[in-house]
Amino acid sequence: MEIVTQTLNLTISTINTNITLTGNMLSSNATNASYQWVDCGNNFTPIVGETNQTFMPNSNGSYAVVVTNSHCKDTSSCYTFNTLSINNTNNNNITISPNPSYGNLYIQTDKQLTLRLYNSIGQLVIIEKINNIQSTNTIDLNKLPKGLYMFELSNNQYIETRGKILLK
Repeated sequence: MEIVTQTLNLTISTINTNITLTGNMLSSNATNASYQWVDCGNNFTPIVGETNQTFMPNSNGSYAVVVTNSHCKDTSSCYTFNTLSINNTNNNNITISPNPSYGNLYIQTDKQLTLRLYNSIGQLVIIEKINNIQSTNTIDLNKLPKGLYMFELSNNQYIETRGKILLK
């Protein structure tokens, strides 16, 4: 009886399925892959259009990312995202409403301020002076796409308040 010895070289590929939160942005730690973000609270339903390495949820919930590379496919653990607050902002005698907004944003303040509104990838989309102190200032958001925006209101020296606005 002859004993035959065979050598098998086996390479086991793994995918990094960790998720990192930076500000309001979830990021897959995997590189050189394709991505599909899914809603864990809705039976892992794919979120339409969310195929980038980063994902900015427009609502609190539980999310995961399906990562695919040339060798395998794996899904991250669900990440509970609960950093959004879409309540009316009322800081330093500043009131911003409604939130969510359906087109117009109303700002009341007792100071002269500058509004800066940024889209979900950090691009400045609106800069407007708020000069009408003690009355309501109307900011028209109707020309912007629906989504989540970050705002800051500042005077010449520092930021008075910042937050998020959901445009529906």
